[in-house]
Amino acid sequence: NAFTSIAEAISKASLNTQIYVAAGTYSENFNITQNMEIYGNGMNVNPNNEDWSANAKRADLTKETVLHNSTVGITAKGATNVVFNGFSFTGKSSLKETTSGSTIKGMDISYNCFYDNEQISANQGVIYITGTTVRSGRIAYNRVENSVAEAKPITFRNANNFVFHLFACCE
Repeated sequence: NAFTSIAEAISKASLNTQIYVAAGTYSENFNITQNMEIYGNGMNVNPNNEDWSANAKRADLTKETVLHNSTVGITAKGATNVVFNGFSFTGKSSLKETTSGSTIKGMDISYNCFYDNEQISANQGVIYITGTTVRSGRIAYNRVENSVAEAKPITFRNANNFVFHLFACCE
């Protein structure tokens, strides 16, 4: 099905839906509220490979799924499968959990690129997970580049059995 926004696709999705977002620039805020997988056009393309700029999906910026000045909230209390993969974040964009005191099992934030990011707030990184307990998930194969020095790559705590790979950071 085609939707006019990512938020609309999420609001109409049933449990365990996979959503594929076409290339383009999106400036909207939305929340992931249940078990679902959301994929951008850079799905499973590692932005840290040395041939990243030559990759067919990454060489032409019009082929990227860009979230500009957007906040992606994860409010999936008790979720067991939340995947966010293949997006580029620019401007004051971030991916953050917004449900304090809950547990998410199986969160996977991978293959995303955060570039030309401005500082969101003094305490918040481009990935911001602090109030939720996350069990058995991963944050991997992401890249941060050309972001202001004050923009922290990640703010994270309360994790158990979580695989965390450091970001590639470029000036």
